[in-house]
Amino acid sequence: MLGFALLAPPELAKLTGGNGRATSVSDGSSTSWGQVPPPACGFRVRSRGLDLVDLGTSFGINVPHDGPGEVHVFDGKVQIAPPGQPAAMREIEGGQSITFDHRGGSRAIAQAPKAFVTIADLDRIETEAAGLRLGRWFDAATRLRTDPSLLVHFTFESESLARRVINHAGFDNTGPAGTLVGGQQATGRWPGKAAVAFRRVSDRVRLADPGEYDSLTMVVWARVDSLPNEYHGLVMTDGFTVGYPHWQIRRSGRVSFSVRHQPQGDFFQTLTPPVILPETFGQWVSLAVVYDATARRVTQFLNGRAVADMAIEHSVRLRLDTSELGNWGLTSHGGPSAIRNFVGSMDEFLLFGRALSAREIEQMFASGDPYRPFATAAP
Repeated sequence: MLGFALLAPPELAKLTGGNGRATSVSDGSSTSWGQVPPPACGFRVRSRGLDLVDLGTSFGINVPHDGPGEVHVFDGKVQIAPPGQPAAMREIEGGQSITFDHRGGSRAIAQAPKAFVTIADLDRIETEAAGLRLGRWFDAATRLRTDPSLLVHFTFESESLARRVINHAGFDNTGPAGTLVGGQQATGRWPGKAAVAFRRVSDRVRLADPGEYDSLTMVVWARVDSLPNEYHGLVMTDGFTVGYPHWQIRRSGRVSFSVRHQPQGDFFQTLTPPVILPETFGQWVSLAVVYDATARRVTQFLNGRAVADMAIEHSVRLRLDTSELGNWGLTSHGGPSAIRNFVGSMDEFLLFGRALSAREIEQMFASGDPYRPFATAAP
């Protein structure tokens, strides 16, 4: 495996490479450490003032915003030359280091391996950061339990995956629990955070909630792996009569929230733009929908940002009754859209009996974002 670590302000330095055989370190204050195995021999690094060809080695390259750059070869050897001058190529072996300028000049310097972040350093930093993010999420989730409007909170931790999915709303865990049908235990947003993986057509979580709500908010952290069906259920009531919501992802990547407001005929529906795309498959995302009867609006959110908003013409009280996460149990209607199983994983679901504000949705996303930078100790 080709390993590369880049330590740089993101607006100044980038590693780019189209075919896996070459990369560029752009102008800016950047420090890169590379470990290239024998099968990748010949890998090239281009930077301001220097072209480098790796010959199966471990090396570091520093390209400051101003002043000369540095190359340190820790093991093996590399070839270097001024940009565009392959005839001037020369070798530097393990234990040797040079400094170079943008005119192609260079001279030998002492090695400084501690100035570089290695792949092992990055692994350690990421492990520490993941633990801190998990702790941040846990603290926020504990605070949420004091909200009396929180009706259902599934975290899918390992102790709940036998069959009963524990509802962590409140502190007594007496709210409506879920029932896991199929599904497999998986890793959630961080190591140590559990999830349930929906892989088979029959996988689902059953939920029974007899309440009726003027306003309602649903939030789910999900990782979508593919969109093979026309529809993919997030939260689906068994039936679709007055007041029953259906929340699902379409094959196009648009997220749909619909409610029937009269026994027959049309139903209310809000659609997001295509937000779940192939490039987001395998990534954790936060999806939320707020049905606000007071403001007479429905708003959908992706990663804390509103992505769809629509007025409610005919407000009705919402009911979940018997419903499912990750599927739709009512298939007696047949047709090409009968199969609506979600394909991916979920590691958190929340149901509130009120309309959360945009600020609250944003704060919930921030506390659970697995990709948000987190300060850790330097190597």
